[in-house]
Amino acid sequence: IGAAFGLRVGQVGGPYETEGGIYFVQPVAKKLADSTKFASQLDRERLQVIQAARQDRVRQVLAALREDAKVTDRRKELEKAQREAEENAQDQVPQQLP
Repeated sequence: IGAAFGLRVGQVGGPYETEGGIYFVQPVAKKLADSTKFASQLDRERLQVIQAARQDRVRQVLAALREDAKVTDRRKELEKAQREAEENAQDQVPQQLP
């Protein structure tokens, strides 16, 4: 595509081979870009690129942390200990006389 922008109107360029086939390009008209519109959007575009790079870096750090983490799942042991503690607490509650 970039090579097509370098062609003059009416000039034939190619062949360009892509995954979709082989193409020849001939521009029929050119329209100049609006540089004022581009300049007004530049800060927003720059911010989006920076935010995407930051998010990617956070994903990389989290992935590295997950990879290096040594996690032992002790939920069943803790649940069992909690049940036993609750049972022991119930056994020690004095029974009220009628």
